[in-house]
Amino acid sequence: MISDKIKFMSSKIKVYLSGPITGIESKSAPMFSEAENDLTQQGYHVVNPWKLDHTHDQKWENYMATDITALLECDCICMLPGWEHSRGARLELAIAMNRGMSYIYWKEPSPGCDRLYPPGEADFL
Repeated sequence: MISDKIKFMSSKIKVYLSGPITGIESKSAPMFSEAENDLTQQGYHVVNPWKLDHTHDQKWENYMATDITALLECDCICMLPGWEHSRGARLELAIAMNRGMSYIYWKEPSPGCDRLYPPGEADFL
């Protein structure tokens, strides 16, 4: 569940979903959809990268350019399980943290992730 410290503002928060996609598309699409539904039911405006317009040459860099553009329009980033194994999700988190955005975890944080990426120290890429 979403942290109580920002839950009270949920109707005002635009949340970007971030997690692993590349190489596990068939597994990640349902997870992103479930997270989107869960957070939408809680009153958040959710940006799901699976639903963004990716009409380009299908290179990873261009997917990320589209996704990061969407991320920059959000108030908060929500990290999905397995994010720490995804180069794209780690990049998105670094951008969000360096911009001072809030970050939350959908479901439970991955073991040790707070030790790896403490608040305010997003220079881990």
